[in-house]
Formats: sequence, structure tokens, C-alpha cells
Amino acid sequence: MKRKTTKALVWSTADKLGQQLFYLVAGIILARQLSPEDYGKVGVLTIFIALSGILIDSGFSSALIRKKEATQADYSTVFYVNVAISCVLYGLLYAAAPYIAVFFKVPDLIYICRILFLVIPLNALSLIQQTLLLKHFKLSVSARVNLWSLGIASVVAIAMAYGGMGVWSLVAQTLGLSFFRAVFFWVFNDWRPRWIFRMASLREFFGYSSNLVVSGIINNVFNKIYPIIIGKFYGMTQTGYYTQADKYQDIAFFAYQQYIPFGRFPCFLEGARRFATVETDLPEECTGHRIFHFSYHAVDGRRFVSAHIDHVERAMGSVRAVFPLALFFGNMLSVYYFVFRFVQ
Repeated sequence: MKRKTTKALVWSTADKLGQQLFYLVAGIILARQLSPEDYGKVGVLTIFIALSGILIDSGFSSALIRKKEATQADYSTVFYVNVAISCVLYGLLYAAAPYIAVFFKVPDLIYICRILFLVIPLNALSLIQQTLLLKHFKLSVSARVNLWSLGIASVVAIAMAYGGMGVWSLVAQTLGLSFFRAVFFWVFNDWRPRWIFRMASLREFFGYSSNLVVSGIINNVFNKIYPIIIGKFYGMTQTGYYTQADKYQDIAFFAYQQYIPFGRFPCFLEGARRFATVETDLPEECTGHRIFHFSYHAVDGRRFVSAHIDHVERAMGSVRAVFPLALFFGNMLSVYYFVFRFVQ
């Protein structure tokens, strides 16, 4: 068990740090060719992709990892639900694209939305493969898939940016990442869905997963609402400055924040099954990094706020006054979200 945990943490750390390094290098190169407005046009749409991802997964991935003896019927049922929900959401967002463009007063967003949102069904196609790799501690495969996919997508984006394609290079990077991840996960995983759909599986998972959906939605709204506000009232240029400042404000700490829940979740569950100490051992383990995360920002709040605000000084105005309060509630919700996820 100790060996599995160590290996999982090593590979999940390598995965997250490698992705951050790719994003950093590609971001520096792309920033020389693209305008802040290009970043802003993509930035205002990230919340739609994030919320769609939560609704598509619906907490079923965690439920499948949590279930010790998940069957082929369970995996196939969840796969078809994921794909169906993703198609419905893409159809709704495709139809809503003109209204999104009107809301932000940016006509180009119609076409950007309809292309960029293709990542929603693409991501749904590989959710079960990712879940199986995570459940069986095969994080080395996930890391290789993620890094290769991001590397290829970044090269394509850079080539398009130097070719003068502007915002479409960012769209290509996001879309290419989802496409290559889906392809590689299917290539390097033997699981295939069967023509099985079992309502009992959905009923079994729903009680656990429904709470994760609500928590995930609230958490993402708090974390990703700012580009919507800035984009609506101050334009795409200021949104681009904000999204880039927010993205690169502390890459190393972001990697630390992300790798622990990803790598430890199956390890915690395995340990809980063996030693039946989940109620007493897990809360401190799974919340420690989040509590440190909140304390770090609370103590050094001036540096954290300035990292987000400096590039949008004129744009933020009165938002500056409520930002620390939103940050406080956002981090506390994150704590509750991960506590619930690990101890249920």
C-alpha cells in the first residue's frame, strides 16, 4: 500500500508540474503573438466548460472509484450517461452562442463558442478511461497521456499563432488537448463500453454523487465568476489581463494544491477498506493542504490580491473591496468540498 501511494503521488506530481511547465513555456511564446483581447475572449468562456464538466461527470467518477467491485454494467451505464449529458449541454450552448455574444457585445464569440465547446463531448468520451486508470493506480499512463497531448496541442497553437490566426490558436490548444487526450486514453486503455444500461447503477451512485455536483458547482462559480464580471463591464482586453495574471500568479503553489487530491483519493479509499479508519484518519490528511492553502493566502493576502489586481487596476474598481471576502468563502467551500469527497 505504501509503495502504491508513493508511486501515485510521484506520478501525479510529475503530471501536474509537467503540465504547468508546458503551459508556462507555451504561454510565454503565445503572449508575444496574441493580444490580451484574444485571451479575454477565451477566458470568459471557461466557466461554461468547467460547469459542463461537473454536470457531465455528476460525481459518478468518484462513485466508481469508491465502489470496490464496480461491474462492467456500472462503467458502461455511466459512460452512456456522460456522453448523453455532454451532447445535450453542447447543443444547449451551441444554441446559446448568439446570446453569449450579445451579453458580452463581442460578435466573434458566436463562432468561438460553437467550436470551443466541442471540448465538452470530447472530454466525456474519456472520463471512464481516466477513472479506471486512477482507480487502479496507473497514474503513469495518465501522466504520459496528459503531457503528450498538451505538448502536441501547444505546438499546434504556437504554429497557428505565428501564422496570424489570433484567438483561434488558443481555441486550437484547448480543443487539441481534449481531442488528443481522448484518442490516447482510448488507445492505451483496454476498456470498451458494452451495450448495457442499468438504472440500478445510477440510483446506487446518485446519493453520493449528487452532493459532489452541488459542491463542485458552487466551488467553480466562486473561482471562475470574475472573468464574467470583468468581461461584461470592462471588456475583453481587461479580461485578458486578469485571466493571465490569475493563471500565472503562483504556478508552483497551484501544482501543490492540485496533485494531492488527485493522487491520494484512491489511496485513501484503499486504506480505508483495509484498516477501517476513514473517520479518524482522513479528515486531517485530506484537508491539511487546503487549510494551509487558506492560511497562506490569509497571512499573505496583500501579495495574493495584488497578483490578481495589478494587471486590471482600472478595470476592477469596486470589485477590489469584495474580492477578499469572495476569496475567503471560495476557499472555505473548497475545504468542505474535499472533506466531503474523501470521507463519504
